[in-house]
Amino acid sequence: MSRRERYRLDFRALMTQCEENYARLLPLMKALGERDSMAVDVGHDLHPHTLQMRVLERSPYTTTVRLEDQELLETLPASRLTVRMYHDARLARSEEHTSELQSHAASR
Repeated sequence: MSRRERYRLDFRALMTQCEENYARLLPLMKALGERDSMAVDVGHDLHPHTLQMRVLERSPYTTTVRLEDQELLETLPASRLTVRMYHDARLARSEEHTSELQSHAASR
């Protein structure tokens, strides 16, 4: 029986990912402005879908947003992602990720 290797957090990689997430969300946040929600059409002609973006909480140093894909593909359920953006540190990290498929499986 082989012994599992102990999990080690790569803090540098995690912070890099949080910085990249912030940079990806920043254009959406600028487009959102002072509004509390907006819909963004994403995808392409063959598989168009809408990303719903809603601000859950706003403060001087952080913003919490919920992203919901309304029609990822016709056959897949919409998924939801809650992200906290730290403006002073220019980082964004996932707070919650769920999908209707996961919720349905958990309720069985």
